[in-house]
Amino acid sequence: MGRHFRLLEAAAENIIRYGHRTGVLVLCLAVFLIPLLTGLAISEAIKAQAARSVDVGPDLLLSMDYGGRSGPISMDMVDRVKKMDYVKKVVPRVVGRMYYGSKLLIAIGLPEEEIPPFATQIIEGRAFKPGERKVILAGKGYVDYVRGLGREIKPGETVSLTDIRGETWGYQLAGIISSEDVTLWNYDVIVMPLEDAQEYFGLEGMATEIMVNILPGYEVSVLGELRTFGDFFRLQSKSLMKQYIRSGHAERQTIFSLVYVIILVIAIPLISMLSVYGLTERRREVGILKASGWQTSDILELSFFESVILSLLSVAVAFIISILWIKVFNGFVISRLFISHEVFYPPFPVPAVFSFYLVVIALFVSMTITLVGTITSTWKTAVTPPADAMR
Repeated sequence: MGRHFRLLEAAAENIIRYGHRTGVLVLCLAVFLIPLLTGLAISEAIKAQAARSVDVGPDLLLSMDYGGRSGPISMDMVDRVKKMDYVKKVVPRVVGRMYYGSKLLIAIGLPEEEIPPFATQIIEGRAFKPGERKVILAGKGYVDYVRGLGREIKPGETVSLTDIRGETWGYQLAGIISSEDVTLWNYDVIVMPLEDAQEYFGLEGMATEIMVNILPGYEVSVLGELRTFGDFFRLQSKSLMKQYIRSGHAERQTIFSLVYVIILVIAIPLISMLSVYGLTERRREVGILKASGWQTSDILELSFFESVILSLLSVAVAFIISILWIKVFNGFVISRLFISHEVFYPPFPVPAVFSFYLVVIALFVSMTITLVGTITSTWKTAVTPPADAMR
């Protein structure tokens, strides 16, 4: 233990002695680690948000099957599903896209009795009144976008929204909503009465899907009974929805991984080149150490401890810059690899989770780059005879 501690102490002294070389290596390693940490932090946060949205959602989504895609379903099915055993709650909803200029918004139409929970998220304005029509609750993303265009928008005003056919609809903005947990799924949302959404999307008497909550332990029974309705219905359980999320998420992570492999291919030879910086002075030092009794294994272990210290410093610097990239610059550019949006600076808060798992990954990658990049030069220096090394 004493020998290892002395080697670690010597490695720390070398890191300080070769301060300029240390700084260059730390910055280079950090540059290669920053996109990895930032990308993984965004990726993990999106995956967690998606899983959480599924967990708090309905046990089952029922819609019509149109060639493998979900299609509108008749409202008559609501009463039919309600009469089934073990079904706890049935809620129709309409979900679709609407636009404010070029701004894409997610519209959700719900029955009047399902809208009050959104009242807890109102930060400006009021909730809907019973039986009120042509009103909306707007997510903070929409309001921030409008205000960013120089127009002050307040609850009580009439706003114009455009459908996919280019037709303009007017609605009174009742309130602005924003939950404490701002996510990609609620930032640009527009909530309206079900009847308004049906009219807007031309779905009178229809819903895009029916949400079904089932008593615990009876999911299989309800699914089996629903399948007897016919093959033209599409049933999506929580497990299936999570599978869709994992599949789409894995595709984006694969693209990111391929990009990062290219980065690593560049990083290793660059670190190898930088590691020979000041090699002449280092060889003399190694010659003196070997002349005083140090073995080749001691030199290699000393280099290993130096790599550990360099990696720790690099990871710390990379973490600080990655956090700034997310918190200050909102995932500028890199967020497009994981979230679909048209601009380099995302118009919504980019989620990120910096966990201990990322520390382990970053340290492993940093150690790999450092050791692979320096192993050849270190070995050549370590096996050089003391007399030759001190020339």
